[in-house]
Amino acid sequence: MARAQRKEITVFSLSFMDCICCGFGAIILLLTLNRGIMPYVIEEDIEDQEEILEVREEQIYEIFGQVAALELELVGVKEQVAEAEAALAAKRKKRSNVRGEFANVPDYAALIEKKNELLKSAMQERDKLRNTPPPWRTDSVGGIPADSRFVIFVIDTSGSIADRAGVVIKVLREVLELYPKVEGIQVVNDEGVYLAGSPGQWIRGDLKGRQLIYDAVGHALNLSKNQPRNYGQLFAQIMSGGAPNRIPSNSDPANGMMRALRDFGGGEDISMYVLGDDGPSRGTAAQIIDLFDRLNARRADGTRPMRVHSIGILTPSGNKQQFSAGMRYITNRYDGAFVGMTW
Repeated sequence: MARAQRKEITVFSLSFMDCICCGFGAIILLLTLNRGIMPYVIEEDIEDQEEILEVREEQIYEIFGQVAALELELVGVKEQVAEAEAALAAKRKKRSNVRGEFANVPDYAALIEKKNELLKSAMQERDKLRNTPPPWRTDSVGGIPADSRFVIFVIDTSGSIADRAGVVIKVLREVLELYPKVEGIQVVNDEGVYLAGSPGQWIRGDLKGRQLIYDAVGHALNLSKNQPRNYGQLFAQIMSGGAPNRIPSNSDPANGMMRALRDFGGGEDISMYVLGDDGPSRGTAAQIIDLFDRLNARRADGTRPMRVHSIGILTPSGNKQQFSAGMRYITNRYDGAFVGMTW
């Protein structure tokens, strides 16, 4: 039995073409319907894009400002780094110098030992000089230097000197005539008692001040001259109510010299004049030298603030040899001169 032959299928049939035409027609219809809406949508999209662009530009400007600020900050940081590097280099150089200095530090133990030896030698030399009389000066022979601005007298007011009151006043006048422009004068006795003015204060060096000194010394010597010569006479005068005001004196100028130095030492250009006929003893001379070496030391130019001169009123009852030897040594030591006069 013969099999029936199948009908061939045609792809591009009428039905297919109808479907295709309907699809194209629908698309055209949609385009036609949407034709009035498209410009509005495009305009809105453009406006949105412009706003976004403005925002982006503002952000870009902000970023540029931040970048500029960061660049300035970077410049400051670079300057700080440069300064820090310079300081570090300076410190390294200083450390290197310090290390170099320490490398050259001497042996201080050896130096101290050497200095101690020099000090010991100097002290021995000092002690030797103290125990050795200085060479006698020759520039004051026959006269006394008179270049001081202040003059102070240390006068023995014992009975032997009181008997020469006129001579003492004469010597005072002759000495002060050597100082026509002296600024200040003062006088104490051998015990350190002030005979005129206030203790520790200068009296003007004019005519009135000089006359005050003459009167005070004359009064003191008259009191000393008239005072009792022993305790029996003094007791008798006390019992009778007629004891005079006594001027203490032991005929040794040490106390008066040291009192004058303590009150006026350290000043400028002072001359001390010691008038007497007795003392100083060996012990009091040592006290004078010890005090004067400490309080009347030489200045940088080699001179001393206070010169010491002495005029011996050498009476028969005084110890002329002791006074002359002691005062000549002291005056020579302290840049002065000694003149001895026998009465």
